[in-house]
Amino acid sequence: MKSMSMWMSLIGAILLIALAGCTSEDEDETPAPAPRAELAVSLGTASPGDQDVAVDANDVSVLQIELSAGADRRTRITSITFTEAGTGDPDTAIGSLGLYVDADEDGAYASAVDTVALDTIAGGYDAGGTATFSSVNRTLDAGTSECWILVYSFNGTASVGDTFTPGLALAGDVAAEDADSGDPASVSGPPVTGNTATVENIGSLTLSTGANNPSAADLPTPATGVPMLQVSLEAGATEDVTVTSITFTAGGTGDADNDVSSVDLYDDVDGSGTVSAGDGTLATGGSFSGGTVQFSGLSETILAGGGNAQDWLVTCTFTGGTAGNTYSVSLASNGDVTATGGSSMLPVTPTGAPVNGNLMTMLAAPLVITTQRLPFAMIGSVYGHALQRTGGTPAFTWSVSNGTLPAGLTLGANTGVISGTPSNTATGQIFTVQVTDSAGTPQSDTQVLAIEVDPQGATIASVAKTGGTYNENVDLSYTQGLSGRLVLRSAYNHLPTVQASNASDHVIDVQTGMTSVWGLKITGASGSGMCGIKAQGSLLGIQIRDCILFGNDIAIDNSGNPGTSVENNTCYGPNGLYLGGGGSCMVHNNIVWATATNGWCHREYATPASSCDYNLYYAPNGHVGYDGTNYYTTLSAWQTHSGNDTNGQYGDPNFVNAAGGDFHLTTSSTLAIDQGTTVASQFTDAEGYARNQGAVWDIGAFEKH
Repeated sequence: MKSMSMWMSLIGAILLIALAGCTSEDEDETPAPAPRAELAVSLGTASPGDQDVAVDANDVSVLQIELSAGADRRTRITSITFTEAGTGDPDTAIGSLGLYVDADEDGAYASAVDTVALDTIAGGYDAGGTATFSSVNRTLDAGTSECWILVYSFNGTASVGDTFTPGLALAGDVAAEDADSGDPASVSGPPVTGNTATVENIGSLTLSTGANNPSAADLPTPATGVPMLQVSLEAGATEDVTVTSITFTAGGTGDADNDVSSVDLYDDVDGSGTVSAGDGTLATGGSFSGGTVQFSGLSETILAGGGNAQDWLVTCTFTGGTAGNTYSVSLASNGDVTATGGSSMLPVTPTGAPVNGNLMTMLAAPLVITTQRLPFAMIGSVYGHALQRTGGTPAFTWSVSNGTLPAGLTLGANTGVISGTPSNTATGQIFTVQVTDSAGTPQSDTQVLAIEVDPQGATIASVAKTGGTYNENVDLSYTQGLSGRLVLRSAYNHLPTVQASNASDHVIDVQTGMTSVWGLKITGASGSGMCGIKAQGSLLGIQIRDCILFGNDIAIDNSGNPGTSVENNTCYGPNGLYLGGGGSCMVHNNIVWATATNGWCHREYATPASSCDYNLYYAPNGHVGYDGTNYYTTLSAWQTHSGNDTNGQYGDPNFVNAAGGDFHLTTSSTLAIDQGTTVASQFTDAEGYARNQGAVWDIGAFEKH
């Protein structure tokens, strides 16, 4: 029995141990309590230091705090209470308080940067020296932190020497909760005390955006004196404020250091946002370095009190930049303005920065077609010429916007190349080409051009293909049994000079009909009766056009030749044109200046030309006309005698420099510009520029362009 009892005791003990083990395992499996939301509050590293403030200063940053949520739970702050510990009365002296997220964590409130307003109190502290922001409702994610900044606006009732020292007295002054469960959060850190703001008898300076701050715009390249920023500076009522230095900061994607050649600062007296006659110049010739430009050495006083604000205007001159780049100018921070009270001579800390200008976008350089003249084309011969342009934004599209190309030629839309082979029906044409770029706001440019097509079957005798002077007396004849027309001209609009090597002979002696002389400067036949161009009598189909004849005793002698056309030539010398007598003689759009005493502009041979009009004559010491017997000194006398030149003109053509051999028209050439008539089968002037650059053709060899 005793043995049985012992075994029973042993079994019981084992059971008790087993039960105890089971109980311990069950207790270990009980869930641990959820972690509690935590919030640590501390003084921000950029919290404002001790400072002097004006009695009516606005938006004064007085305290920066840093709030950090625990690593496990999101934390919501619902309210926060600040306490004032200075000597001043915060209930009466502080007109309003604001609490903001300090986005750039610099400890200074800037309305354009610190845009999240957590709460505001209009009316300052309560009688107990506390101010509660009850509508904060700000959530911090687990493990994150942010800085908040407390801002005072004083109402002008504080006394000089009053101090204001804000802080958080107790952890309980920050009400926070778990953002998900709503359970109270654990707050640690307070007391947190800021530095002291002392009221001094100093002025204040408020910075703001001017009412006519320049709007965003596109910038051409280059661009001079572009208004970029208008900033308003207003002193408080306490005292005048003198600004001695101001620094502006460049923004945008462009490189202001290299693209802006000059930054200028003006007192925008009329507040227009543009530089006008009455504006004062504060500083000029500044340049950006490292993205900022400082104007120091200023002494500009802003008078105290409302209504005395000044608008300052910043302008930039751009000499570089890439299309699409953007540029702006801002007054980035309050510390970028150095100012002093006019009476107190104490530093004044401005408020209101940043003040930002709008973005200006750089356009491509103006799109300009630079091709102004084109080479001759010849029927049956391959033609190719690329039009040129500058500026604009690739890619470019070319088109013929008015008129047509000579038959057989086309303009490549993507290449700007005029190419093809003129067909048998091709004739010269005046037309307008257009190019358009691919900018967001596309640019376009147009250019009037012309292509001359050599007459079918013509033989071309090119003179001085690369310009210069061709020293020879030229005889033109069908000595080789040529058929069709013989054309003496420049190879490519170079306007070469054909100068007589023998002054006692004609410069160009046309000895066979169906001959054309185009676009040459002809000089040197100074011997008596010698001509720049002489056509032997009874030659059919002589054509003289776009030539400049000077320094010859007679410019052109084409007397007695039927079917002649003498059109758009400029003649300057002792005597002018000797024409008529051959029938069907066309004389149009010529300028004829007879320089000799008793010289003549137009001498008729036998009978007047059959069609002679729209010519400009000038003979200050001679006569308009001569018939071999009688002189006709005035235009009206010549008109009465000849029955021609009904639309003719008389007077000084006002060349660029007639004595020096430059017979281009000037803006004063009103007797020649747009005074001519259209001439069939003629499309360019002496240099290859298209005719009809204005309302109608100009008179003379050169079209004003």
